[in-house]
Amino acid sequence: MTTILIDIETLPVPEHDCVWSLISSKKFAADAYPGPPSNYKSPDKIEAHRAKWIKDLKGKRETARRQTSLDGKFGRLACVGLSFEVRPSVFERQILHPPHDDTEAWAYHASEVDLLDKLTVWARSKANGDPITWVGWNVGFDLGFLRLRALRYRKDELLHLLGPLDAPPWEAAMDLQRIYPGRSTFSPDRYRSSLGDAWMAITGMTDDDTTGGGAKVYERWVVGETEAIVEHCDFDMQKTEDLYLRLAPFCKK
Repeated sequence: MTTILIDIETLPVPEHDCVWSLISSKKFAADAYPGPPSNYKSPDKIEAHRAKWIKDLKGKRETARRQTSLDGKFGRLACVGLSFEVRPSVFERQILHPPHDDTEAWAYHASEVDLLDKLTVWARSKANGDPITWVGWNVGFDLGFLRLRALRYRKDELLHLLGPLDAPPWEAAMDLQRIYPGRSTFSPDRYRSSLGDAWMAITGMTDDDTTGGGAKVYERWVVGETEAIVEHCDFDMQKTEDLYLRLAPFCKK
């Protein structure tokens, strides 16, 4: 069995994507305006209400589009962090990403295909024919997203490397978030800590990732700061390595 640590960064679907345009135009149709309140009589007031309703609708559509970065059906792969323990406590880390000087290419089909192909080659070389145990923080998200994108582009070899679609999660992956015994004091869901919180709790060090984290990936991409996206992914891979070394020895084999 080969163990590979993984983390992905994702971007929302581009506005011009044909499938997104079709679905969003139905869900956020401007002609579905329900009309003004019954006590509105002034034409100006009615028109102002309609204009505000349409503006709010556009805002909801944009919010929904940005949230597709968490949905492998629409979202796009930005970069992939990989790590392999070449000898005890020594890792070979690789961050796969499109060229920094071609920001426009990020999150488009050709770049995704290239990332998936490079991921396949890298994982195949490490596995050497053995099954892979994928390790990550909330790794079910990463694997689910990658499976959907691999299905989209007919990347069958990668699907095999990611494990059977019907395999129980505990057989195909080690989710460090599920294993970590701490609880998040400041999170609405106190049973789900962030990677940074868990890393600081276990190492006793301060998280010095100033890139803004996964929540800022889209904003970084918009302004062309793709280096910061890769830097954040690299930070997360370092933390994943540390947590894996500390937590894995105390898990059932």
